[in-house]
Amino acid sequence: MRIAYDHQIFSLQRLGGISRYFVELASRLSEFPRAQVRIIAPVFINELLSRRGLHPFGAFLRWRIPHANRAILWLNTAVSPPLMRVMPADVVHETFYSRLRTSPRQTKIVLTVYDMVDEKYPEHHGSAYSGARQAKRAALSRADHVICISENTRRDLLERYPIHSAKTSVIHLGVSLPCVAKEKRVGRSPYLLYVGARWSYKNFGRLLQAFAVSGLYRSHELICFGGGPFTREETEQISRAGIPPEQVRFVADDDVALAQCYACADLLVYPSLYEGFGLPLLEAMQFRCPVVCSNTSSFPEIAGEAAEYFDPACVESIASTMIKVVQSKAVRDLLVERGSRRITQFSWDNCAEETYSVYKKVTGQV
Repeated sequence: MRIAYDHQIFSLQRLGGISRYFVELASRLSEFPRAQVRIIAPVFINELLSRRGLHPFGAFLRWRIPHANRAILWLNTAVSPPLMRVMPADVVHETFYSRLRTSPRQTKIVLTVYDMVDEKYPEHHGSAYSGARQAKRAALSRADHVICISENTRRDLLERYPIHSAKTSVIHLGVSLPCVAKEKRVGRSPYLLYVGARWSYKNFGRLLQAFAVSGLYRSHELICFGGGPFTREETEQISRAGIPPEQVRFVADDDVALAQCYACADLLVYPSLYEGFGLPLLEAMQFRCPVVCSNTSSFPEIAGEAAEYFDPACVESIASTMIKVVQSKAVRDLLVERGSRRITQFSWDNCAEETYSVYKKVTGQV
């Protein structure tokens, strides 16, 4: 079977969760006996491809040119159709949402939907929401099959778009952070860990309030990995909450540093109002880090009994749950034990096998 991945996400992300997903798929499927895998990206900026020994049909743009992504996408959209005709595929897995089709009409298309954040929180994209929604709608309308990364995402998708459920599948993600030894703590003192961006629906403001209400700032730091340096508004929130500024720290580094953060944290706290999957939950379990998280969206589906849950709309609920886990070794040990069992249900090998089954189904090679 000839499988192609288009340029989109590799033109947008140097590093990132969605590009990691496709790199994990492509690297595994390229080892399948009857699979021929190509990544057609005339100009790409993604750094994960070479790390996994993948060689796209295209050129790597090493230099970081401000505001170049739009020009790269335009160029790739123009050049990809003739390349797709010269190097035909049985199935093209589109890596993001585009209004324009780049593959030949006879080629089957698979699309992955990661979440429904744009629909549930349109303010996240502001004025760009309309264009993002149009691109997503167009991509969905031409897809022969849609993969959702959680049952919760599929349910939300079917509620908002006219897609027959038979055209959809749920395929969970895996975990691929590097293993690290549990050495010295990353922080100056025991710490709680927050991972990812801090946009409005991520609920970071309530986490700060809960950190203050709980009093845990007296014994623990709150380390925030990724998502960019704190904004002035966030710095002011920390001050207004009465938290000493040195007790909330921003950290940004590579996957090894993130793995070390998980390995040494007293717990991961994940207060987001909505996620399509919630990969940090599994990453924490991989490193035997107890998890406390929201009781909404996909979290119960992914974490199961391996997390303590709180109401993300209630500061007191977040605070009391963090206190319960931090102050009880028995609770932490139980969560770690459950997490170690839970994570065995998620792997990139399973993800690749199930995705290949979708490819065979849409191409009639079952």
